[in-house]
Amino acid sequence: IIGIISLIIMRNNLYPFVISLVLIGVIQLIGINKNNYTNDIFIEKNTNNPIRKELIAYTANFNPALMDSIAYGRIDEASDTLDQVGPVIVTEELYKRFFRPQVEDGSGIGSEMIDSAVIGAFGKLAVSGGKTVYIQLKNFGNPAYTSFMSVMEKLAGNLGIDTLYLDLRNCGNGVDIEVAKIANQFFFQKGVLMMEANFFNGSKDIYNSTGKVFFPVKHIYVLINEKVSGVAILLARILKNNGITTIVGDVKHTIPPVVRHFPLSDGNYFRMPVGKYSFSVEKEFLDEQSSELNPDLIMGIEGINRLLGKR
Repeated sequence: IIGIISLIIMRNNLYPFVISLVLIGVIQLIGINKNNYTNDIFIEKNTNNPIRKELIAYTANFNPALMDSIAYGRIDEASDTLDQVGPVIVTEELYKRFFRPQVEDGSGIGSEMIDSAVIGAFGKLAVSGGKTVYIQLKNFGNPAYTSFMSVMEKLAGNLGIDTLYLDLRNCGNGVDIEVAKIANQFFFQKGVLMMEANFFNGSKDIYNSTGKVFFPVKHIYVLINEKVSGVAILLARILKNNGITTIVGDVKHTIPPVVRHFPLSDGNYFRMPVGKYSFSVEKEFLDEQSSELNPDLIMGIEGINRLLGKR
């Protein structure tokens, strides 16, 4: 369209600046209805939707800094990948997909408990001794811990595990409690402060190690890329402090805020940042106040494939 208009104008021997004006006008007309938002609108701005009152009440208690935007602004619906920190509305269906009722914990669970929605792939790598294994996690929705422990039990067998390649590349979101339960399996001492969730209202959740490790490993390689979700970054950050973990990737990541979900009267949930995480410091290179996760071993996709023995 732009090219045709330009030819017509040039044939009429109009001045070049007129051509520019017409081109700009056409571009604006083409893009005038473009929606700059990627999410569906749940509540339009400056509207008196009854649900907004519930959002305001939660915000006043857990994150007052967001009051103006919640009281008057537009509220979006969360995407299917749940990759927004918030504030957003999570539909009842999406919430159930990520946060199903928790299955009872324990290591003595069968392979039928390996959820393909959580575990992307797993197996033993072609390394001498048969004690090097690979697990790919797809998200940390319930019951991620149960599926993870089922895979660990299956891979450990009678030989045990020396080296674990934990693949978090492209890993989706989930809940921090599942992250903490998985991380706990790689801290041999009891009472190690793995993570704190410090809430804006002054309360906190403390996640200490229990010292109950069902399948000990000697070293962990955590694989990350640019598409790692916030909760996956949490796991990598916690494990970086256990003395046996190497973070492998080619990008650094910002530590996400604490996010919680609040039930609404229409069956949906309100997802909102409500605090910040802090971590224990047992090594000189770890900063409790650091807001970033940096790889220990800088390596792109080709290098990671070589590390895994792929061609």
